[in-house]
Parts: sequence; C-alpha cells; structure tokens
Amino acid sequence: QDGGPCFKCSHCLAFGAGRYPDFVELDAASSRRIDDFREIRDQVQYPPLEGSDYFKVFVIDEAHMLTKEAANAFLKTLEEPPPYMVFILATTEPEKLLPTLISRCLRLDFELLNPGQVRQRLQVVLEGEGLHLESGVLDKLIQRGLGGMRNVLTALEQLVQFCGQEVTL
Repeated sequence: QDGGPCFKCSHCLAFGAGRYPDFVELDAASSRRIDDFREIRDQVQYPPLEGSDYFKVFVIDEAHMLTKEAANAFLKTLEEPPPYMVFILATTEPEKLLPTLISRCLRLDFELLNPGQVRQRLQVVLEGEGLHLESGVLDKLIQRGLGGMRNVLTALEQLVQFCGQEVTL
C-alpha cells in the first residue's frame, strides 16, 4: 500500500515467510556456475504466478562473484527481459562486475548508515529477538560495523552464539 508492505495480505505474509513464489534470491557466492544462470534463463520465460499485474523478481546477491561464463550466460537474459521481470544485482564490489553487465543496468549506489541509524535498526532487531545488550556492547557493535548493517547483524549473531541472549561488556 502506497509503496510499502501492509504485513496483512496474503502477498506480504507469504513474502515474510519466505514463500512468495515470484521472488527468488540467489547468492552468487555459492551459485555462480553457468548452469545456475541457465536455470534462471529457463525460469524467466514463465510469467509471475500471482498474475499479470505483478512482477517476478530475482535478487542476485554478491553479483561480483559470478564466473565470467555465468555472467555471459546471464547477459542475454538481462538484455531482453520480459516486461514482468526485475533483476537486482547487489554487490559491494561493482568494479569486479563485467562491463557488459554494468552497461545493461541502472546503477544505484547506497550510502553507509550513520551510527544513529544503525542503533535505531539494531534496537528493533534486539526487541524482536528478545535480546539484551549493555549499552557499551551496543556501542562497540555499531563501531565495528563501520556503517554496514549486515556487518553489525553478523557480529550480533556471533555474540549471541557465544554469550547467549544477555550480553555484557
């Protein structure tokens, strides 16, 4: 609704549960072979299961990890996608992407988060997971994350694995 999720309809609920049929996330660090991208090419020809008013979205995370052969196999699909297809190539190292891939994409660069934004998001995660961290621990997590939320959440996960749900300095 108005460009955001309602968290109530069947689409939002399925997406939140990781069961939305028209959203596929592929980690190119582990699925980087040419056969993985031939499979994408085959899946692209089928329209969204939810109907003609919807899109089919493929997120390719760590896109810089694609082999040259996989990137070239993906190139044709990227050049002429059906109108219902959206591809999102996410990377922290865009300079490692093939120039031919980059030339066919709209590039959006995102800024790192400031410490206040990280703290705010981290508070939501802590509350949602029932975790309790001393403020000094929170400060160190934020500092170590260098503005990257993924870095902070990875460090938090390691802390919880090692220390449990209550972490003190």
